[in-house]
Amino acid sequence: MFDKCQYKFMPYTLIAYRLIGAFFILAAVNKAISLYRTEEVFLFLGFPASMIAVFSWALVTYEIALGLSIILSICDRLVAKVVIITLLIFSSVIAVLLWKYPNAPPCNCSGNLNLFSTAFGDNLFGIFRNLVLLAISILKLRHKDMSS
Repeated sequence: MFDKCQYKFMPYTLIAYRLIGAFFILAAVNKAISLYRTEEVFLFLGFPASMIAVFSWALVTYEIALGLSIILSICDRLVAKVVIITLLIFSSVIAVLLWKYPNAPPCNCSGNLNLFSTAFGDNLFGIFRNLVLLAISILKLRHKDMSS
């Protein structure tokens, strides 16, 4: 029964999963446009100031590579696992910001696309958004035919 239901909704899951790839690319481009905000978050988290630019550009490059890998279905099963791990790490960092530092800067998860007027709202939304992206990624990974 579950397999039939899973098969029925799989095309929507695949489309949603490809949209995650587009989201990663959009987020990376927006981070590159407002790189100073990403650097601010790295500084706040205690990264060495001399390496902030390197970490910021590495994150932008990583997200573009991940997004392209999703969209182009490169190493699909491996990439789905990497996406899940990445979203768990990003969500953990945001959770620490929310829990330990309620006055922390916004996570800059989507670059300069801010939906809320406060950093707390942006960070909280970031966790909920990541949970949705995580659920879609897990559904994609669970699907037996990763080549579609």
